[in-house]
Formats: sequence, C-alpha cells, structure tokens
Amino acid sequence: LFSTGTLACILSKVNPSEKDIHQSPVRMAEGFIRKYAAQFQANLKGSKPDLDTRRIVFVSLSGLHASWRKCPLHLLYICILLLPVKQEWIQKPSKYRKELSSAITKDEAFIEFLQWKDSQKLLFSTLRDDEQLNDEEIKADDLVSPVWKKFNTALMALHDHIKGENYNGLMLDTTYLRKNNCYKKGKFCQHPSLIFAELFFATMKYNPVYEILYQSNPDSLRPTVFYGEYRATFIHVPNVLELNDLSNDAADEEAGTLDDGWHVSVDYINEMVNV
Repeated sequence: LFSTGTLACILSKVNPSEKDIHQSPVRMAEGFIRKYAAQFQANLKGSKPDLDTRRIVFVSLSGLHASWRKCPLHLLYICILLLPVKQEWIQKPSKYRKELSSAITKDEAFIEFLQWKDSQKLLFSTLRDDEQLNDEEIKADDLVSPVWKKFNTALMALHDHIKGENYNGLMLDTTYLRKNNCYKKGKFCQHPSLIFAELFFATMKYNPVYEILYQSNPDSLRPTVFYGEYRATFIHVPNVLELNDLSNDAADEEAGTLDDGWHVSVDYINEMVNV
C-alpha cells in the first residue's frame, strides 16, 4: 500500500479536464486529501505505523466519527463503511440532523469523507429499505436479510488486494451453517443463535457482525468499530443468553431492538476512547 504522500502525488496527476468532475471518486479523493492531508499528518505524528494491510470495514457510525482522524489516509482510501445511513442523509445533512446527530452534521470534514466513500461505492447502508434484489439474491436463502444479501453481492465484486482476486462471499446459507455447526467455535462470537439473529434481522450487533465478516475473508477484511481498538470482544456486550431460551420480548431486549430504527450505541465508544 502507498503512503499519504505517494497517494496525493498519484492523484495530482489526474487530468483536470476529466468529465463529470464533481462525481468522480478520484477527484473527490484528490480534493479531500489536498484539503486535509496536513491535518491527518499532525494527528498521526508520533504514532506507530499501522502494518495491518487488511481492508478495514467500519461497522459503527459513532465509532467511525470518534476515531477516523487517527486512521492513516491510505487505509481510509480503501476502507468499507457498513453503516446505518442513507445516501440522502449525507448529501443534504442539514435536513437530517435527527438521523445523523448534530455532532456529525456539524463536522464538515466527516460529511465530506462520507460523501467521498459514497462516490467510491464503498458506503453500504444497514437500514432495511425495500431495495430491488437481483435474481441471484432472490434465489438465496429467504431467511437472510436483504441488507446482507446486497452487501454480499457488492463484496464479491470488490478486488482483494491481498489475495489478488475478488473477495469471498459471506456465508449466508443458513441451512448449511446450522447442519455443520459452522459458527460453534467462532473467534468473536461463540453463540450461533446471535449470529443467525444477525443474518435474519441485520441488527448490527458488534460481535456477530465481526464473526460474519471474519469467517468470509479472515486474512483480508478487518471489521472495526473504533479505529485503534485492541480487543477482540467488546466491554458493552452483555452476557449472552441463547435466544431460543427467551420469550420474544426478552430476546429483543437481550439481542438489541430488532426494528428498523435500531442504531449502534455510543456507550462502547465512550469507554474505548482512552484504551
């Protein structure tokens, strides 16, 4: 991977007459890096180099907002955002202060960053809109949330710079997963019921999401809530009860609300800032 200086140099050679300049991901990257490179270099002064070249997948909007300025630009350039946001929110943030929070809508640099990632087609919404599924997605496991189906399609179309080929698809065949106990000995989540709940409802609970992403591409993807985190599990995830042993109301409370309005909590971030 290239350094911030090399990245800026490469982008500076782009022909300024390029068509559709305002929509070009390269142009947006060039503008962003020119504007904020000095600030990022100051933020990273004295910090150890990040030698992990896996592609980061940010899965928390609040975690990303709290930590992205500490992330090297070359990692931000290729990172994936899997977040509870909609495209119209980041294009007109002043209209969506309630959805995004005032802290985010007032952060001009962060909004520009989200817009840049959207132009790269590397920002994926976890909000369950009624999106049109393609034929292959329709044929896939009916129990799996469209959120995971759509992300899976996009992931398999992305180039894995570590392996030199496209990324593996997510493990979404729930019949196969149950039959073979594929998630019984997970790295981040050892409770298959929570992983299946995540696949079905796309609640974006941290540990199950980490496990789903890790199992698909363990050597290439780096699921992240807060850049710089050093723990495999999260201090705010409660002791887990098997969902099958709970009533419906209790299951919702234990696993996190499962409705469309669910967003990740900032409580974890408040405790991780000083780690």
